[in-house]
Amino acid sequence: MRRHQRSALTLPTSSCSNCAVGGFSIPTCTTVFVNAWAIHRDPCFWGKDAGEFKPERWLEAAKEKSSFSFGGNEFCYMPFGAGRRMCVGVAMGEKMVVYILASLLHSFDWQLPEGKSLDLQERFGTVLRKTEQLFAVPAVRLDKTELYSSLRCRR
Repeated sequence: MRRHQRSALTLPTSSCSNCAVGGFSIPTCTTVFVNAWAIHRDPCFWGKDAGEFKPERWLEAAKEKSSFSFGGNEFCYMPFGAGRRMCVGVAMGEKMVVYILASLLHSFDWQLPEGKSLDLQERFGTVLRKTEQLFAVPAVRLDKTELYSSLRCRR
């Protein structure tokens, strides 16, 4: 969620009074966009290897902090935004999507189509999209085919 978030910029918000952020003066009623894409790749927060996939960095963070989460309080990591304008889909994102993904990974073996390679490059824009779409081919992994009956369309 840090390296491949759906949107590069958070939803626009407006300042309700004059304020200063990071040494910049922001007048009242100014529309502000936060560049989460840049924050998630900032070496000041993530070290010189900010662009690399290193799951162990979360284990190190968990040792230092008792409750590290994406609830909007850690401003170096905000895949769902922060504050009052935080995404309303956080509960689904942290519970249902993980459950569905785990079920699909458990039930199927996934492979790339023949002759295709995995490309995670993105096109930068308001919404981030992959340069090439990702296609994966599922193959039944479990022996009992009746376990897959709930996945079929019912007519």
